[in-house]
Amino acid sequence: MTGSKNGLRVVLGILSAALLCAFIAVVIPWEFLSKFISITGWDIAGFRGIEKYFIRLGFAGFGFIGMFFFILARDPYKYPAMVSLGGYGLLAFGLFCLGWGFYYGFQTWLWFGDAAFCWIFGGLILLLKDPEDFLETAKETLENVNV
Repeated sequence: MTGSKNGLRVVLGILSAALLCAFIAVVIPWEFLSKFISITGWDIAGFRGIEKYFIRLGFAGFGFIGMFFFILARDPYKYPAMVSLGGYGLLAFGLFCLGWGFYYGFQTWLWFGDAAFCWIFGGLILLLKDPEDFLETAKETLENVNV
């Protein structure tokens, strides 16, 4: 495995580990979660059931996206289209963070970390993937498919 291939696996592994941590917020007590989130200036301690549901649902969604990147990290060249989708998806999500951060007038530190995270990891994924290796793997996969 070349350095670029190892690098892509490492980047996808770090990304998946970071996103899988979101599952912690799904199971920890609400009192602890609300104190943790309050560092952003958002007071969620008095939220009702439906609001709590949507916050935990959002964390679960990020956790499942972490599972997607974990699967890719195991063998990124087995799923060439999904790796590209993940890279471009992160770049697009970073733009959403930027746009909504400005729209809602949040302080820059609140949304810029999310946007930078997405742009760095999305850019690294797209930089490290080798299109020729991806095409070769895709051809082999198609040849081995029994239709």
